[in-house]
Amino acid sequence: MLSKLGEAQIDLTSEARNQLLTSVTDLFLLDPNPSATSKEHFGEIAVDTVAELKDEYRRAFSERVAAVPVLPHKVAMALGGDVNPEVARAVLMMSPVLTDADLAAFALSQSQQHLAAIADRAVLSEQITSVLVSRGDEVVLQRVSGNEGARFSDPGFNELLARGGEDPAVATNLALRSDMSSERMDRVLKVVQVLTEGGKAGPFATQAMQQR
Repeated sequence: MLSKLGEAQIDLTSEARNQLLTSVTDLFLLDPNPSATSKEHFGEIAVDTVAELKDEYRRAFSERVAAVPVLPHKVAMALGGDVNPEVARAVLMMSPVLTDADLAAFALSQSQQHLAAIADRAVLSEQITSVLVSRGDEVVLQRVSGNEGARFSDPGFNELLARGGEDPAVATNLALRSDMSSERMDRVLKVVQVLTEGGKAGPFATQAMQQR
């Protein structure tokens, strides 16, 4: 059935393709445990169709399937690597299909907006945070430092503190984290103290320092 629907796309407008993709997605999502064949057919249709859709339709589709655990890997990769970060965002934030290797590849090659979406994932491994800290801009560093589900290797934490420590938002995020070792917290509080003395630390950072 899915393969036959895919053959019906010839010479369709973007709107008609979107309607077809919606129908095919409805059918695919009816089965919580689709067969490998169904996943293959849906993946082929979705990837081929999404490439021909307007941004608004691609974004809507991405948001609809982002958290689907049986989403074909090729679909998650196509959406996560979309040139428009607004299309990619939902999948990069939520997809359980993307592996650490996938996310690291996106973090190494995509825009800062793509990196910011990855930084908002509920859980981030040391492998991913290391890339985000290395490539990320101010916004990415702020988001990853404030993400309680993010884990940092020693080199990754060192680079985060070196690149973002003078940013009051990053320093505040680190000072308020619940998973900091005493050694790391001591280093963060020294940075906060310097910012405080320079009148740059935010109230939350100053409060965190006073409570230690």
